[in-house]
Amino acid sequence: MLKAFIALILFVTVCVAQDGPLTADFQTWLQANGYGDQDFPRVDFGTKGSYGGKASPTDTPTKQPVVFIHGNSDAALDYSMTATGWANSIEYFLQKGYQSRELYATSWGDANALNAASRTHDCPTLERWRKFLEAAVIAYTNATKIDIISHSMGVTIGRKIVKGGKLVTSKGTCDLGPSLSGKVDTFVGLAGGNFGLCNCEGGDALISATCNKKARL
Repeated sequence: MLKAFIALILFVTVCVAQDGPLTADFQTWLQANGYGDQDFPRVDFGTKGSYGGKASPTDTPTKQPVVFIHGNSDAALDYSMTATGWANSIEYFLQKGYQSRELYATSWGDANALNAASRTHDCPTLERWRKFLEAAVIAYTNATKIDIISHSMGVTIGRKIVKGGKLVTSKGTCDLGPSLSGKVDTFVGLAGGNFGLCNCEGGDALISATCNKKARL
């Protein structure tokens, strides 16, 4: 009886824990289509750096794909006590009938909260996310439209990569391309700094790289 109980606990634990990285099929597709240098799997985070993909080339999505964009110093999945990512959200979607072929997430940054004040809307980060959204997920799934769920700084990153156009930063300028609004059905933004950040006041605004007029925070 005890062995059966332990086996049940292990089974439930395995089922509940959401692990990545991106499926082998998705990683093969990324390499074949010129995205290998973007490091979308983020295996430096082990199995918590990314999520999503088909089981095989013939595995066809039956639901509208959802892309998750995490916030400052977070990760795609439950990486640490301060970077729990979208693990619970993905688990919820799986319980509602979604599959990994319809749920996508990758990590940006180093998930170190001590470096939070140094993060900005820089060209490398947004260009990488634009490629993940436009080429990787939309082209890979052949979806007519996708949904986006974002949190904190991921909200403003998500808004800009969908809007496209010119991005002016303190470290350079880049063009993210035409608007993708026609490809996005629903955009959910949780606790985003759409009108700035409360901590970007007074002295903090002078010492935090995150607080700057170009990033509108």
